[in-house]
Amino acid sequence: MHGPGLLYFDGSDHLGYAHMADWLTGHRVAQAPRLDPQVPYESFINLLFACDSRFGTFCFLALTSLVSGLPGMFAYPIACNLALAAATLALAATFSKTRTGFILLSIGLVTCHWFDYAYTGYLGKVLCFPSIFFVAGMFCNSLNDRFNPLKLSIFALLTAATALMLSGPVTALFLLILCGAAMLMSFLLERKMHSKHAQHFPDWALTLFVMLAIAVLSSGTIARPLALLYPDYGLNWDYILPRLAEMDTQGLVISGFAPKILQLTAWLTLAIWITLGILALLRRNTVSFSLLAGPMLLLVSLVALNTTGPAFQMIGTFYPLALCGAANLIEKNDASKPPSPLIALISNPFTIALLVVTLAMHQPRFVGVLRRYCLNPPPMHQFSMAQIDRLAELVCQETVVVDIDSNKAVQFPLVLLVELGRRGIALQWLPSAWKLALGYRPWPPPAYENPGTFRLTLNDAPPPEGFQVVYETNQYRLLKK
Repeated sequence: MHGPGLLYFDGSDHLGYAHMADWLTGHRVAQAPRLDPQVPYESFINLLFACDSRFGTFCFLALTSLVSGLPGMFAYPIACNLALAAATLALAATFSKTRTGFILLSIGLVTCHWFDYAYTGYLGKVLCFPSIFFVAGMFCNSLNDRFNPLKLSIFALLTAATALMLSGPVTALFLLILCGAAMLMSFLLERKMHSKHAQHFPDWALTLFVMLAIAVLSSGTIARPLALLYPDYGLNWDYILPRLAEMDTQGLVISGFAPKILQLTAWLTLAIWITLGILALLRRNTVSFSLLAGPMLLLVSLVALNTTGPAFQMIGTFYPLALCGAANLIEKNDASKPPSPLIALISNPFTIALLVVTLAMHQPRFVGVLRRYCLNPPPMHQFSMAQIDRLAELVCQETVVVDIDSNKAVQFPLVLLVELGRRGIALQWLPSAWKLALGYRPWPPPAYENPGTFRLTLNDAPPPEGFQVVYETNQYRLLKK
């Protein structure tokens, strides 16, 4: 496949983001999407306007689309690459203190579950999770600095931008855990040493409170409370915990590990996590301690409350935070101030060894993801912009009947709805295709008086009697009587 394209395989949210991005770039603010079965192209946009909080991500993809000159569907891979590169560099620069720490952390972040999320349609998480950690890291690194109102304004703006990427409550929760843990430990240490920095803690506490309030308010959570609901897939902790540790990918078995080995590696990851947390405490490293101990407390709370639904949505948080905490422990010799010479002697080599072991343990999952999405992707799920453009050119202003069986993947009718719908091409939906594309609405399949000139089927389905093949893509056959 040559030219812009999209691997639209596992998951369907890629087109949800692209759909909204196309709407934002092609319509004025005053033009609201209609809720009408006669215009199915606008149905999902109407739903997003009613209850979604990810408008920062929608606008990010829309801007990427404008700059690249590509529609949202084919700008999606560019947006993911930009987000992953920015996240890796920003967090590695924020949390690492040495070249070794920078390199190891960069490797870990490049190969963590954010890479999986990019291919499975979770652009909001790819943008939001790293942004939360960046804001928290900047806040924790500033605790020993003199407070001024300008810093409050900067953190308020960063928090608002982050909350708009995915969820205000999620942003507030992680900021509270990470920044709160750092503030508590830093306050206790500074107070014990009678440091002059302790007098600034009320100001930083107020700043954190403002950040938490802004995270909830700016994302419209109060106006859209449905955004707080998370689906419960009925999964148990034996399935969720290894994925929270990122030993396997969300929703798939891809690492090649047997179930018992997967459990063992997850517990080993947890043991390394605890060891690093103890080391951070011994070294009085407030930033590292908050990154390691805070999420651990959250995980214990989730397990104790048996909240499997929200926990499953937090894949992509615990492991990257542990990596950032470990990298922050690798300090220059003159920067380390541990309570004993022995800790100073063994701390860096020990941390590096644990970090290398952790990275090595996670490579089978990453290799499995590369094989699935990069080396051996199914041709039928590789969508080409050139092919879609040619398809639209042949149809021109004629009407097309979408004929896709209901047992096929939902991606196939969604591409037609988004890509042909944004061009204003009239689509007629047979009941099976209507159910696939708009099954979330209680609308009956529409009836049409005059059937369309063309018919679109999948290229693995036999052509209906009396139709001839006009054009064929990786996925579709365009037919005409």
